[in-house]
Amino acid sequence: MSIDKINILLRDFFTKKANNVKQIIFVLFAVIALYCNANAQQPFPQGLYMSLDEIRQHQPSVTTSLDVVKRSSFDIKMNGGNDYKIESSDKSWKKNIKKKAWAYSDGDTLYINCRMVKAQPWYAKVLEPGKYLIFDAAYAKHTQEYRNDVAKSATVGYMFGLLGGFIYAASSTPGRLHYALDVKTGLLYVINLDFIFGRLSTEEDDVFYEFQKDLKAFETIQNDEQREKTVELLVTKYTPYINR
Repeated sequence: MSIDKINILLRDFFTKKANNVKQIIFVLFAVIALYCNANAQQPFPQGLYMSLDEIRQHQPSVTTSLDVVKRSSFDIKMNGGNDYKIESSDKSWKKNIKKKAWAYSDGDTLYINCRMVKAQPWYAKVLEPGKYLIFDAAYAKHTQEYRNDVAKSATVGYMFGLLGGFIYAASSTPGRLHYALDVKTGLLYVINLDFIFGRLSTEEDDVFYEFQKDLKAFETIQNDEQREKTVELLVTKYTPYINR
């Protein structure tokens, strides 16, 4: 999570009255954890990252400056794919950029080549780096299979009492999903309540207990539309803790 987002959290906290001591402790714990996480992140030097290992090492093998172009909504609607193109005045770089590079960094932001993780062509902005690269991207080829597997999961049904569709959280941007790319294994995960539960349950702390309370409250919601909105809110709230 960026420092700007943390500052927004602090502002909201101090402009609203906390309900109880537990809530105060939770918010303060969250802010401290997020500051530590933000400060601990290593920058990605400018250049093209030609392998997942280069991303792990924060060492691009091609140190070059390229152009990051935000695609228009019309272009995306007509041709599909993700939100950013990486371009070079040297046309010989086109194939490498489009089909071989794993990521590009402009020295400030890392952009992941979603083609490499089968989430359609072009690049997506990495919102939060760490053990997992967090980003919003187009539907991956395995998405429908993943949805079906989740819907059939007895464990998920037992824990949350949900249909698969309700724990399959979409980004607030149409046609996008929240993803977490495991930098160590290269596995791509859709960020949903099941995935978050698995990550938070490894540390039974205040964040995990707060998450369990939110799930219990969620289970009381009867309206389908409200359930979907609540899933998105919970995913947004707890995604920053994935990289703890």
